[in-house]
Amino acid sequence: MADYKYRPDYKALYPGITITEKVLRVLKESDRKMEYLEYDIKAERFRVDHENQRIEFRPSREDSLDRLLELDKQFRAEAEQPETIVLHKDEVHRLRQAVGDLSEKEQLLIFKRYWQGKPQQVVAAELGISQHLILNIAFHF
Repeated sequence: MADYKYRPDYKALYPGITITEKVLRVLKESDRKMEYLEYDIKAERFRVDHENQRIEFRPSREDSLDRLLELDKQFRAEAEQPETIVLHKDEVHRLRQAVGDLSEKEQLLIFKRYWQGKPQQVVAAELGISQHLILNIAFHF
């Protein structure tokens, strides 16, 4: 930062305006913030720790989205999109309505086969129906 010092002549920049001490302080604070944004964040630096005899490299704090995506650090689109969430809720609602319209035996078959994950042979034996009937009911879904 040794080469970069912004020292404006405020009287020349704002002719006809009386620059009070308070106004001067605000202008200098604003300039320091601008210097921070324009230079300090972007500058790579080395820090010498004489006590521990180490040199630390401090990279620029300004980064690009492309580099962050390459590093897989942030900005991944892991969250579901609102449209996907709404469509899923609608599908679940319609599925519940459709299952509610089935007979009790059909509902039990679907529960055992798809929610409990039981094989069709086991479900057929438990419900006392043929595997063929299970295939026919499953085919309609």
